[in-house]
Amino acid sequence: MLRFGIYFGYWQHDYNADFKYYIKKYFKLGFEVLEVDPVVIANLSMKERKELKQYADYYGTYLTYGVGFPPEMDMAAKDEKLQKAAIEFAIKIINTIASIGGKELPGIIHSAWNPIMEIDLISDKRPYIERSLKSMKKVVKALEDNGIIYSIETLNRYEHYMLNTIAETISYIDQLGSPNVKILADVFHLNIEEENMVESIIKAGKYIGYVHLGENNRNLPGTGIMDWDSIAQALKNIDYKGCIVLEPFIVTGGPIGRDLRIWRNLIEDTSEASLDQHALKAMEFVRSKFRW
Repeated sequence: MLRFGIYFGYWQHDYNADFKYYIKKYFKLGFEVLEVDPVVIANLSMKERKELKQYADYYGTYLTYGVGFPPEMDMAAKDEKLQKAAIEFAIKIINTIASIGGKELPGIIHSAWNPIMEIDLISDKRPYIERSLKSMKKVVKALEDNGIIYSIETLNRYEHYMLNTIAETISYIDQLGSPNVKILADVFHLNIEEENMVESIIKAGKYIGYVHLGENNRNLPGTGIMDWDSIAQALKNIDYKGCIVLEPFIVTGGPIGRDLRIWRNLIEDTSEASLDQHALKAMEFVRSKFRW
């Protein structure tokens, strides 16, 4: 069964958000999935985590936990201290999610998001992949023991260097050898890197465990030049039945605007009421395309 949702950062400038507020908002707008930041959840007490889960259950909201590790936590780095920090934090995040019944961890933990680049990787990134695989093998057991799926985001070249295409991500997953590691197919990134996005989605098939939707400029679906009919047909062809999550970034400001390079507002009226209406319209558009 397809589940439709949105990333909390659409409205939010900071990662540290009141997720209860957005759960209620999303329910009113008709969303089923809310993707939140597990780092924020990890900083809550066990009592606060359980209250959040109860609140989500009350409103029928399925929580997923999207994250991108910072440069000081990098499983692929040469510095073993950065590797160790990433492994330990990944296991902490996995245990945090499991403590409230979470099942899905999409994003970037196998390396750092927007990592500190080292000049020698330009000629050969294989050593980084090998270090990442070695580190991730220490994390996989925590995923498998807790029944959590980690969906690796295939990222464009401007945000990462390691896994830029579906083919590269499939190769990495095959080497890792765990059924609990899949692909996060984000069409914004695939649109930049794939020669044929539709063929790549079909090639990925059952490797895809999670989907992000956004226009060519990270605006809401239906506002740009993406071929949504073909994208939907490709996912239908592989019988995808997971989460379909909108991940638009359209408002400047705060750590989220900085990290996602949002240097201009993509709509004129950025009031909360206006953002609500744009989100509602986009979700209606997506539901009309992704039906099977």
